[in-house]
Amino acid sequence: MEWYAWKKYGDPMRCDGMLVAASSIVGKALELIKANLYNGLFALVKYQTKDPASNVKPVQTVSTLRGLYAIITLCGLIGNLLAAFALLFDNYTGKRRDAIFKELTELRAARGAEARECDTVC
Repeated sequence: MEWYAWKKYGDPMRCDGMLVAASSIVGKALELIKANLYNGLFALVKYQTKDPASNVKPVQTVSTLRGLYAIITLCGLIGNLLAAFALLFDNYTGKRRDAIFKELTELRAARGAEARECDTVC
């Protein structure tokens, strides 16, 4: 994966490092949303937490247990669908993938030639 790109002004160039950085930022935002979403959903289904001062375990109602089951299944399903939705914007299969690899091979060869030329001249 290319973590850097030599870019000339006005010459568009693919930079996989930017894709990884954007993916990381989106992942951190989704983790923050997920943590707060679960707290809100637990309050919505009226989940009873254990009181740390006593040894009495709270008894959950049937509707609360159904709500917990729905939270677990629906949040997993929605999370996987959102991850799959992101792949629609970066089609990295088939002919496009081959074209990207060809472009990267050409760029690496050009950079290697420039470096060898600079070593002999400099």
